[in-house]
Amino acid sequence: MGETIMEHPHVAILRTVVNAFRERDWDTVYQYWTDDLVIHYDGASPVAGSYRGRDEIMTMMNKIDDLTDGTFQVEIHDILGNDEHGIILYHEHAVRNGRRFDWNQIGIYHFRDGKFSEVWLHPTNQAEFDEFMSEPKEAHQ
Repeated sequence: MGETIMEHPHVAILRTVVNAFRERDWDTVYQYWTDDLVIHYDGASPVAGSYRGRDEIMTMMNKIDDLTDGTFQVEIHDILGNDEHGIILYHEHAVRNGRRFDWNQIGIYHFRDGKFSEVWLHPTNQAEFDEFMSEPKEAHQ
């Protein structure tokens, strides 16, 4: 008989947050953020940088929605977790200027008291991601 392996609580939290993010259920998302959460988005795109606190983080998320006309989608490939960290392997895609772009991303989450307090987001094909997100937005006809 196979042994049942329990999912680490941080894995369950990350899965809950990603599912809530996809549904734009911000109340659920916020309950797993520390008040001083910092998100570091790697690269040189318009969304690259460090964002501190809810207002800055939501500004970054709204910028992604604006740049992609709300087409940004995220899928979980895998989630790993231990007592201090969680790692999500993502597959993401969006459309800009009529062109779809798919990329993989690694998210590293540092936990404090059952909430994440710092996040590092790293697109795996950084140069292509930066180029895609930096393209001038075509005017709507």
